[in-house]
Amino acid sequence: MLENNSIDAKLKTKIPNKKIRSYLGGLHLSNPATKEHESNEYLDILIRNLVQKNIDIYTGHCTGKYALNYLKEKLKDKIHEINTGMKLNI
Repeated sequence: MLENNSIDAKLKTKIPNKKIRSYLGGLHLSNPATKEHESNEYLDILIRNLVQKNIDIYTGHCTGKYALNYLKEKLKDKIHEINTGMKLNI
């Protein structure tokens, strides 16, 4: 999704001519064992791609608290935190 848009390429072969409006799943932007997370530079690249594509993100704990807060600050209402047992109306 970042530099080579491999996720975009895979999806476009499966659903050509369709706009991707939402992403639901883990972003895995942190390592809970080491407490490390992706750099702000990496997160900014991700944010630019998401803003450019106008995609809503629904993600949970595996994104990592730091990254999730950073993304919320920048993406505002385009990112939604999900938790086990939640019901989503998309």
